[in-house]
Amino acid sequence: LVTAPGIIRPGGNVTIGVELLEHSPSQVTVKAELVKIAANLAVSVLEAEGVFEKGRSNKTLLDPKSNLIQQWLSEQSDLGVVSKTFQLSSHPMLGDWSIQVQVNDQTYYQSFQVSEYVLPKFEVTLQTPLYCSLNSVSLNGTVTINGSSQNHLTGISRNASSNVFFKQHDYSLNFLIMLLVLKAISQLHSTVKVTRSDGNQLTPEERRNNVVMTVTQRNYTEHWNRWDGRNQDTGAVQIINHTVPPNGIFKIEFPILDDSSELQLKASFLDTVSSMAVHDMFKDENIKAGSPFERVVSGNKQLKEFSYMVVSRGQLVAVENSWAPKACIIVYYIEDDGEIINDVLKVPVQLVFKNKIQLFWSKANAEPSERVSLRITVAQPNSIVGIVAVDKSVNLMNVSNDITMENVVHELELYNTGYYLGMFMNSFAVFQECGLWVLTDANLVKDFIDVYDHIAFLEENEGYLVDFHDFSSGSSPRVRKHFPETWIWLDTSMGSRTYQEFEVTVPDSITSWVATAFVISEDLGLGLTTAPVELQSFQPFFIFLNLPYSVIRGEEFALEVTIFNYLKDATEVKVIIEKSDTFDILMASNEINVTGHQQTVLVPSEDGATVLFPVRPTRLGEMPITVTAVSPAASDAVTQRILVKAEGIEKSYSQSILLDLTDSKLQTTLKTLSFSFPPHIVSGSERVQITAIGDILGSSISGLASLIRMPYGCGEQNMINFAPNIYVLDYLTKKKQLTENLKEKALSFMRQGYQRELLYQREDGSFSAFGNDDPSGSTWLSAFVLRCFLEADPYIDIDQNVLHRAYTWLKGHQKSNGEFWEPGRVIHSELQGGNKSPVTLTAYIVTSLLGYKKYQPNSDVQESINFLESEFDRGISDNYTLALVTYALSSVRSPKAKDALNMLTWRAEQEGDMQFWVSPVSRLSESWQPSSLDIEVAAYAMLSHFLQHQISEGIPIMRWLSRQRNSLGGFASTQDTIVALKALSEFAALMNTEETDIQVTMVGSGSRSPVKFVISTQNRFLLQTAELAVVQPTAVNISASGFGFAICQLNVIYNVKDSRSSIIQRSIQDQEAFDLDIAVKDDKDDINHLNLNVCTRFLGPGRSGMALMEINLLSGFTVSSDAISPSETVKKVEHDHGKLNLYLDSVNETQFCVDIPSVRNFRVSNTQDASVSIMDYYEPRRQAVRSYNSRAQLSSCDLCGDAHACGPCDSVASASLSHPNACLLVCFMLLFSLQCWL
Repeated sequence: LVTAPGIIRPGGNVTIGVELLEHSPSQVTVKAELVKIAANLAVSVLEAEGVFEKGRSNKTLLDPKSNLIQQWLSEQSDLGVVSKTFQLSSHPMLGDWSIQVQVNDQTYYQSFQVSEYVLPKFEVTLQTPLYCSLNSVSLNGTVTINGSSQNHLTGISRNASSNVFFKQHDYSLNFLIMLLVLKAISQLHSTVKVTRSDGNQLTPEERRNNVVMTVTQRNYTEHWNRWDGRNQDTGAVQIINHTVPPNGIFKIEFPILDDSSELQLKASFLDTVSSMAVHDMFKDENIKAGSPFERVVSGNKQLKEFSYMVVSRGQLVAVENSWAPKACIIVYYIEDDGEIINDVLKVPVQLVFKNKIQLFWSKANAEPSERVSLRITVAQPNSIVGIVAVDKSVNLMNVSNDITMENVVHELELYNTGYYLGMFMNSFAVFQECGLWVLTDANLVKDFIDVYDHIAFLEENEGYLVDFHDFSSGSSPRVRKHFPETWIWLDTSMGSRTYQEFEVTVPDSITSWVATAFVISEDLGLGLTTAPVELQSFQPFFIFLNLPYSVIRGEEFALEVTIFNYLKDATEVKVIIEKSDTFDILMASNEINVTGHQQTVLVPSEDGATVLFPVRPTRLGEMPITVTAVSPAASDAVTQRILVKAEGIEKSYSQSILLDLTDSKLQTTLKTLSFSFPPHIVSGSERVQITAIGDILGSSISGLASLIRMPYGCGEQNMINFAPNIYVLDYLTKKKQLTENLKEKALSFMRQGYQRELLYQREDGSFSAFGNDDPSGSTWLSAFVLRCFLEADPYIDIDQNVLHRAYTWLKGHQKSNGEFWEPGRVIHSELQGGNKSPVTLTAYIVTSLLGYKKYQPNSDVQESINFLESEFDRGISDNYTLALVTYALSSVRSPKAKDALNMLTWRAEQEGDMQFWVSPVSRLSESWQPSSLDIEVAAYAMLSHFLQHQISEGIPIMRWLSRQRNSLGGFASTQDTIVALKALSEFAALMNTEETDIQVTMVGSGSRSPVKFVISTQNRFLLQTAELAVVQPTAVNISASGFGFAICQLNVIYNVKDSRSSIIQRSIQDQEAFDLDIAVKDDKDDINHLNLNVCTRFLGPGRSGMALMEINLLSGFTVSSDAISPSETVKKVEHDHGKLNLYLDSVNETQFCVDIPSVRNFRVSNTQDASVSIMDYYEPRRQAVRSYNSRAQLSSCDLCGDAHACGPCDSVASASLSHPNACLLVCFMLLFSLQCWL
């Protein structure tokens, strides 16, 4: 008799542990540990040589739409362990993400969820019986509170629920067959348990009733069909009465007839009937690997000899340790006539690891920020150890998020390849049950058996399949949810040591931390910690400061200091604010409990108390506040910062010059930058800064994280975090200046931008400003995203299916003449309307589709090129369309490209050594910057010069374009910034700036000493800055000598009181593009609620492009996240530290209004004006701004709470008390004078 496993799984299994099975968008990283385990839990030869060697594994991260986000190929590993970290974007796609690992054609998955959640500090659970009789008059349960800390929880509520299944009967009867039997048996043993349906034990009165057992044995012919009802046989029936012991469990035993092929057991107790068909069951007796156990083998004749084998994890095993997690025991013998008689029993075996690891904290309790040690002990040197420590809140719902025993057991069970073939199996099926195939010359019966014969025996049951493996009363299923935070995530090699100690700093959280670990070594394989080790992070006395994120100079706010006391006794606490020249404390002194900057308060035990300090900031900028609480038993101190902003509306101005000293000989140049502040300026808000950098893209490289001052919350604007990084990487790679740190920074931005952009991908593969919330995809935006993704593909992992679907969708919106059409809304105002808009759109899309030839050589845009050439011949009047057509024709080397560029150059303006374009755009507000449209025109013209190899002709445009950047390194909006940076990067890469040595001296108006910068080859990418004295007017004289290339920039930031005032730098009439009205709905009797009604309409022709409405809230007020619902006009709402950003699809001549309900969450008095603005996103100079305030304001006295010595209130009280005294004095003098006269 020869047996072999039916299926062999090569290469082992992979267990994936994820740091956080549930992530919130605020968490920026996802960490995963991948461990490859063989069937014997050890490291096989393959693992020892490197499990994930080249060509053997791919690791892929997929978002909820199954888009490829990132992949890791051909990674090496230590003993089968690979650890990966991935950064989520600030607004990731919510839902179930997954990690996919492919090893030797086997694929493994681990999912984790990204969702909005709040980390709970405690949980309420409700435990009830799983079943309850309908006849019961009451239902009992237990409420349990599990917490991760001892935080003050007053006022916090939690809900819990439990499922209870009601049963018709009061009692439940369960069977268990505990005998390993051969097919021909003489005696059957079984166990019966009687319980109440509510899980309680039977009462003595109930146990006076007997359990009536009915045993029915039948013999069916070979071809009998159960379901057609023929040849029905009642069989032999035996009735057994049995008394019920106190525990409700008793055993029964009865003979089996020789001709019986099926057996039914039926038990009756009072009103309850239960029945079952015989199936070889095995009770879990908590058998552990390596522990002996016994089983009885019996038959209806004497056995001279028999054989047995054990199959586990798909292999024949002999050593007990390898039986876990489930062993398949086969017993067989061969009759004299050659027939094989056999049977099978599946035994669950508790897994025991040979490898051991132990964790110990150096102490059980620690205070936040305290240094503690985590000690590790392993069984063997050169082991790989993985450790994770998480907030105990992770385990509130009993959910494991790392590599656990359950994970390993699940993977090992995949090796068990048996088939479940029913209750009554022939001899051949018995071997198949354990995944074995048999080659034998004996008689191995393979006759057909109806594997569903047992179903009829369940007809009299209640419809529930009874779990015979566990007699205990179950509780209701628990909801799987978790709220994790991770403190330690570490994998390391132990080297030659078996003991190691890591010193770590306890985070500031008041919580409990639990740590678990795994170990893997070449000889002993895998091991896990048996239980997590816990560290309580807590201090019995601490303070918490509650203060707003920002206030405006001139305002006053109440600093709330809450003291928590978990000491045994109440304690008197002295709360002290450290004095500072950045703010005033409006508290007078008294002789009771207040002395200037301090108050005294009695804090009860196991409770908290709050004191208020009225504060008036005196300086702009970040204001630190340090508060100390001192008691006889304990003390604590906290420092927090609040931002103090200037009143009015912020404005900015930037002016740049290029220092071109690239000739072969040393040069000296003199330049001047100047600025005049406008009237109505807010005193003290002015800041003047001068910067210098030795590279044309230097300021943009330094500001990659934030290139523009506008928020970016739609599908196009998100690309400001994506596309510029591509051009920076291209540029630095060409210049051989790319450092590893800068590369990782740019790649991180790109991966996050890629993640966020997929949020705006629609089901049909297209992209739109707000994804599936829009009625249709946008050809313009889809083309833009496709172009950027194609350019990024050499640097990061881009899902090829995303590219293909976008390309296919775009081609589906092309007419037969090559023209592309737009089914959706055009959010870029210059691409909508007009008889040339199809030409502009087609030119834009052509430049995107050209890059797809790499992936689909058959892709052809010739029809679109023919369309553009014919339109050019007809004449194109506006500069923007001509610039795009010129760029498209230059990209395909059209014979008409040169004529188009000549036409565009002929329309250009000249100013000194600079060249630029001015387009007639109506209703622009005054600004130092040109319109976004003019920046785009210059950038496309510059790219066309680059493609036509006219470098010298493009230099004047480069000089002009580089001077239009803001202080952050970008331009006015997203589209102009992206196109301009692409053009600048292409030209800058051609400039000879390998050697730089420039000395720059800057002398500002009113400066006592000059500012000197040295720009060298080594620091050419360093943005050097200096603050200058604020004078009116401001002028900076710059002298530079040496050789190389540099850019100097003057940046001025200031606030103005009048919302309509601004610096005049251009001779364009100041006209508002929007009508904007604000109605403040306040109530003097309710100072804690304020409603705004903001109405706007577009004053230009037609409709605007996408509009951005920025609503600055009054200090101390907030708006709930669901207060403003998205609509057909309001596509998205963002909350940003006291400001709301509303993205409007567009605005036309019809008035649009939105209500803003706000609630006071901080006490702020003397509230300063706040502003509301609306602008065309892609032409920010189309805008309108208004200010507003509320009549219902807090007074200074309202900031003091119950304090008895509030400075403002005392002065008011003193004034009111002095008034009657003066009257009495006057009256007395009058009476005295009258008496004298008389």
